[in-house]
Amino acid sequence: MSELTVITRPVVTEKATDLAGISKYVFIVKKDATKVEVKKAVEKIYGAKVGTIRIIKTHPKKRMLAKRRELIKKPELKKAIVTLRKGEKAIDVNKINVKQREA
Repeated sequence: MSELTVITRPVVTEKATDLAGISKYVFIVKKDATKVEVKKAVEKIYGAKVGTIRIIKTHPKKRMLAKRRELIKKPELKKAIVTLRKGEKAIDVNKINVKQREA
């Protein structure tokens, strides 16, 4: 799997923003991504050294739409909480800093 396709998108919520204050960043990753692949992807895309990674799998949930009275299914997700090493600068998860490929 390519490093550029491992990370689907960053999570931008109030809780994730608070975690960014202590050098922890939350990303939605592919379902078959491993910790090693996520580490390589973050280091390549954002140019920051990664300390630890925690993986969370969320189960699909059913929700009722009030207006239509129908069930919808929220998808199953895999999140990665990435902690940067001490001394690393904060990263901007909205800006991708991919190093140019040679050739």
